[in-house]
Amino acid sequence: PKETVPVRPNLEIRKQFGWDEDHFVLVVVGRLETQKGHTYLVDAIHELASEIPQLRCLIVGEGRLKEPLMAQIESYGITEQIHFAGFRDDVTAVLEACDLFCLPSITEGLPFALLEACAQGLPSLVSDVDGMGELFTHKETTYLVPSTDIPALADGIRWFIQHPVERADIGNSAYQLVETKLNPDTM
Repeated sequence: PKETVPVRPNLEIRKQFGWDEDHFVLVVVGRLETQKGHTYLVDAIHELASEIPQLRCLIVGEGRLKEPLMAQIESYGITEQIHFAGFRDDVTAVLEACDLFCLPSITEGLPFALLEACAQGLPSLVSDVDGMGELFTHKETTYLVPSTDIPALADGIRWFIQHPVERADIGNSAYQLVETKLNPDTM
C-alpha cells in the first residue's frame, strides 16, 4: 500500500507567515515579471479561495509587477491567502515548507527554481510552454496545464489537494528525474 504524503518538515518557515501544518502551501519562485504568469496564479487562487480556505500561496521573488499584483490580490480580498516573501537566500528551506511548487509562466527556459523544487521531491504544477512537456510527463513527473489557463491552474491545484498519494508519487518521480537526467549541479 502507498503511504500518504508526509507533512513537509520545515514548519518554522510556515510559522513566519502565520501558517501551520493544516494549511496547503503552494509556492512560486521567480522574478515578478509578466512572462512568469503570476497574475494567472492569483486569479486561480481567487477562484479557489472560498472553496479551499486552507489554501495559501507564497510568492518568492522581486520585480516590477509587485505593486500591480498586490493591488490585484487586495481587490479580490485574498490578502490572507497570498504572501509576498520577497527575495530569499533560503529557497531550499522555503521549498521544504511547501506542499506544491507552481510555475505559471507564459514563456520559460529551463528554470532553476523548478529543478530545485524537483530536487527536494516537491511536486509541481507547470505551464506547458517552451518544451516543458518534452522534459516532464503529465501526472507522472509534474502536472502540466496550458499557459494562461486560469481554470486549468485552479483544477491542478484542486487535484493536488484532493490526491495526496499521487502528489507524493509525482514529487518522488520528479526527484528521480532530476537526479538522473536534470541535476542542477551537473548542468
